[in-house]
Amino acid sequence: MGFFLHVRAMKFASIFGSTCGMVIIRNPKLLQSCMELIVFLACAVRFGGVLMETMELNVSEMPRATAVFTLQDDVFKVLDLLATGVDERLRSGVAEVLIVSASERAERLLLKLLEDESEQVRANACESLRNSHSPEVLRLLQGKLLRDKSSLVRGHAASAAADIARRDEARSAEMRLLMKRALEREKVLWVKVHLYRGLYLLGDRASLQAIREQLNSRSYRVRSLAGKMMQELTERVKLA
Repeated sequence: MGFFLHVRAMKFASIFGSTCGMVIIRNPKLLQSCMELIVFLACAVRFGGVLMETMELNVSEMPRATAVFTLQDDVFKVLDLLATGVDERLRSGVAEVLIVSASERAERLLLKLLEDESEQVRANACESLRNSHSPEVLRLLQGKLLRDKSSLVRGHAASAAADIARRDEARSAEMRLLMKRALEREKVLWVKVHLYRGLYLLGDRASLQAIREQLNSRSYRVRSLAGKMMQELTERVKLA
């Protein structure tokens, strides 16, 4: 499976390594290949990562098994075009794919997508920003957690913000207080599970029991999330 992903990724990389944005606009077949690239990379990220040139990164800090690689300039031109297009699926795909890049350019594009009209695009942007070390990114995610009208976005913003804040002791304490305030006002249980996860990662060990209690929730969505969170946190303990 890994070899197959590698071959497909390199095939698409070779296509985009020799093209530019204007050619893509004029060439429908190449645009279709671009769409296939987005869908493929999104699936690859979700199911285990793409095997390409890696950059230095503490992979143990990443919540999913993803490979981080350098995106060529021409590929970024493609992603820029798709990120401002009318097709929500492609904008969502761009937001999801960019988790595999640790570059400032990727982060700037994700910050634009963080304000997208689509809640799915905004949620994917939150997920892909979780590996950032930027105080500004953390501040914006905190804003999404507290003020976004979408529970989907608030939940993913909570998890991403916790992953960023836990790397710094001072930020951890501040973020822990903010999450406790958010928990008091949050009405959606699914979002609360994300907040419990964040609080646990930030040092509030009692929050693990709060997640465990939701394994018997009447809501399948909440039970499923609680199960995933318990598995993730258990694996983190084993790796620690």
